[in-house]
Amino acid sequence: MEKQPGTYHYIDHRVEDYPLRIEVKEVKPFAKFADFYGYKDIYRLKADERVVYFGVVHEGFMTAVEASGFMTIEDYRSGIQHHFPDSTTYYKAKSGGYTQFEDYKIAADFEVPDIATYIKVKEQGYISGFEEFIQSRNDSALPAIAGADNPYLLYKCAAANGFTSFRHFMDASLHGFADAKAEQLAAAKGYKTKSDYDSGMAAQFNKGVDLEKAREKKLRDSDDLLRYLVLGALDPTGLAMDQRAMLCLLSKLPASKKIPFSKLEPLFQKEKEYYRYEDTGEMPPWFTTAFTDRSSMTHFLANAKQVGYYGHFDSDADCFVTNALTDRKVLVDAASVAFNAIDYNKAAPKVEHLIRMVKELKACGFKDIRLLADANLKNRFVDADLLPELKTLIVYEELLPTMNFELMLPAIVKTNHCLLVSNFSFPNVRLTDPFIEQNLDYYRIPFKIEKDKVMLAME
Repeated sequence: MEKQPGTYHYIDHRVEDYPLRIEVKEVKPFAKFADFYGYKDIYRLKADERVVYFGVVHEGFMTAVEASGFMTIEDYRSGIQHHFPDSTTYYKAKSGGYTQFEDYKIAADFEVPDIATYIKVKEQGYISGFEEFIQSRNDSALPAIAGADNPYLLYKCAAANGFTSFRHFMDASLHGFADAKAEQLAAAKGYKTKSDYDSGMAAQFNKGVDLEKAREKKLRDSDDLLRYLVLGALDPTGLAMDQRAMLCLLSKLPASKKIPFSKLEPLFQKEKEYYRYEDTGEMPPWFTTAFTDRSSMTHFLANAKQVGYYGHFDSDADCFVTNALTDRKVLVDAASVAFNAIDYNKAAPKVEHLIRMVKELKACGFKDIRLLADANLKNRFVDADLLPELKTLIVYEELLPTMNFELMLPAIVKTNHCLLVSNFSFPNVRLTDPFIEQNLDYYRIPFKIEKDKVMLAME
């Protein structure tokens, strides 16, 4: 059995010390010979500090082989194993930290400055992926990138634009992004391509899903989407948009009133104007219509089950009779009621206030009451021991900690057209949502709690 190669100990001599030598033609069989006989001491015969021969003394004779420029047999083996063409190239590569000829050659050909940079270029996939880049560029799938003529130059360009790998760069580039920051910003908003992101931002769609919905419903911008959502949430079962606009109008009429049709119709025409484009004067393409004349409107008011939530149409009196306010759903802003103050910094939230409010609403005749609190409110109550009593009267519902309470309450009102018991005016939401700005006060019920009395502004 052939012995495995070991670690050698080198003894330096001048080449002229051993003029008589048995010479082996190649290092590889010489090394096998030395290993077979177990020689660990290898003579390095030098001329002017250059290793000319490796040798061993075998049976009284120096058996030697030309070193071919290598300093050790281990280096020779490493050079052969890693495909270096000669010792000069091997040691030049080794001095730079390279162990593979292929790596060294690529780095040298592309003028990569150092091994650390080369490792990044290789590990991040720019060498293995460069042909894919060239193919995509030739197919016009990618924009021209000046100077990206080899993997290293491509890496420099991509890294300068924030990309962390070839795959990151390619995926983003194929979707139109020239830098990682823009791609990350778009991804955070749910956009997959640069063109979609640009279109969405121009139309003020903060989320990619909004742009997708807008395209599906033929909505032109974020304001159009807000208007669509106001009507779209009213009834998903197939009502035309003008019928939904009528429901929206009915939800804002004063309670327990008789509204003559002669007054209701112009109010409805005004309601429809909210959805008309100001710049073109046209109605949106998504605003479908079912009303063709007076009779189609009165038929809807008299027969549509959705109308019953707001009132009924009296055909004999030719008027719409609105329901009592207490027939409506009511949402209670738990924070506003608990603090019972405009400035939350000047008051302490009390469960007692919530108990009294719920009892008052029930005494007024409200049956569908929903109380909603932010996740942190329960930790601020000064009388938290009363929470069990409150929970016997109503479900104490909390938003998730990640949900924005100030945004959520108006959104529920807009979606359900329910009443809202709150003294908070939601100024930030009004700035960004035209519907809330124009309509919230139709649904909001201000209040005041003094001693044992709860006063609701329901007129």
